[in-house]
Amino acid sequence: MTATRNITLSPRRPTVLDDQLLEVLPAAVYVCDLDGVVVRYNKKAAELWGRAPIPGDANELYCGSYRLYLPNGDLMPHNQTPMVDAMRSGASFRNIEVQIEQPDGRRIWAMVSIDPLRDNTGAIVGAINCFQDITDHKLAQAQKLQIDELNHRVKNVIGTVLGIARFTFKHTDPLHVEKVLEGRLLALASAHQDIASRDWEGAGLRELVESIAVPFCAGRLEHEGPNVVLGPRLGVSLALTFQELATNALKYGALSRPEGGVRLTWQVTGEEASRELALRWVEATSFAIKAPTRRGFGTSLIEGMLKDSHRAQVKTSFPPHGAQYEIVVPL
Repeated sequence: MTATRNITLSPRRPTVLDDQLLEVLPAAVYVCDLDGVVVRYNKKAAELWGRAPIPGDANELYCGSYRLYLPNGDLMPHNQTPMVDAMRSGASFRNIEVQIEQPDGRRIWAMVSIDPLRDNTGAIVGAINCFQDITDHKLAQAQKLQIDELNHRVKNVIGTVLGIARFTFKHTDPLHVEKVLEGRLLALASAHQDIASRDWEGAGLRELVESIAVPFCAGRLEHEGPNVVLGPRLGVSLALTFQELATNALKYGALSRPEGGVRLTWQVTGEEASRELALRWVEATSFAIKAPTRRGFGTSLIEGMLKDSHRAQVKTSFPPHGAQYEIVVPL
């Protein structure tokens, strides 16, 4: 446990020498008396505050800043700052991060250290606050986190692209491989565009359906369901799933003939941690749709990746006139 360091201050009036000493210090410094009134500060403090309060003004209490904020952005009233605690308890505070808002609205980050001030008898007579601008450090720190996150996303995208390419070249006729690969990559790009528009916090299910499945189905897809925001990984998986289902419907299913159609519906069931997304892709035709005879990319994706990565339940059926895919995935 760190021992508290108390600074002794005699009750005399400040001198010109005292003010000069404050100015040569390498940090912003200010002093409050026992009533919390800001009685002295140096130029560095005024620069970081963005204002120059009148020393001894009874309205300038505990800090000379325009406003103070906690690291999470919550407002910190001046009468609730650590300066108050230092004078009440006699404790010192080290390396506290705060945000200082200047009168023009600009905010800076500051690292604050505070000590109580005592007179020759040991009684607390005020407190001294030393603080430094750490805005550049915080911005660099945030930039590093952004770069690390971007690198992580890029690796994930590259891994997905490689997986798509590997399966496509393995299971596709060489005469059509370029077109098939292009369609799958466009679906991936569309999903990432939607995710990026939401600051990488998720993907809108309705947007994915309308940007990927609807164009493939040439106006022959009916879709209905609530607006659901998916996690980025699930959004990418479902984007590829919709693209694959639509492609298969055009080649072999309901959309391969003029009289066929597709209906996609979804709903969310359960509450909080137990919520699930239930999707139904139903192809209605006047003819029979044959089940695939081999396990291609689409089957691997719909039944494999959704199950392995998202713990989804996938059911496929081929009634006399059509095809149905039912996907239930935890949210």
